[in-house]
Amino acid sequence: MGISPRYLAAILGVVVLGVSGLLVAAVTWTSYTVTMSAATSNTAMVGVFSDCLTTSEVTDINWNGITQGYTYEYAVFIRNKGTVDLYITYSPTHVFMNNDQTHFELHVMVTEFGLPCQLSTISAVNLPEKDAANPTAGYLLPPGKVVKVDITLFVHSVWLPPQTPSNSWEWLFNIEAANAPIGG
Repeated sequence: MGISPRYLAAILGVVVLGVSGLLVAAVTWTSYTVTMSAATSNTAMVGVFSDCLTTSEVTDINWNGITQGYTYEYAVFIRNKGTVDLYITYSPTHVFMNNDQTHFELHVMVTEFGLPCQLSTISAVNLPEKDAANPTAGYLLPPGKVVKVDITLFVHSVWLPPQTPSNSWEWLFNIEAANAPIGG
């Protein structure tokens, strides 16, 4: 006794409906809508921070006690806070005081690059000293990106005149940023 073709067609129809019902049940969509906006801008802004999240800006670096002939390091994070590419440099490399009897030498090395706290280690790159005649000679830092840099201070010589009220020196150090003109 065989199954009649009508019964077989009915059974197959029920199976096809059941499988397609499972497929429909398996494809359930849900969504969450986020409003996006944008505006034109052409700003060049750079910031120096003590943390990778770039929440705490650095206003001064205290090397504390230093000794002639030694090298000291300090790490900071530089973020492109603007909307255009920036070329990052610094100044000065050499600091002379007390009739050139005190001499410090500064160098900056880029060691990591990426988004805030998502930095990837890179082969260390020397950050060049500012060259006003060649602003694009610096390290390219796109908008929103961050680099971790190590600033090194080598103390060539130190001298304080006897009448100096404290055993310290103060100078200005600049992280410089220039944007390149479009097409240039």
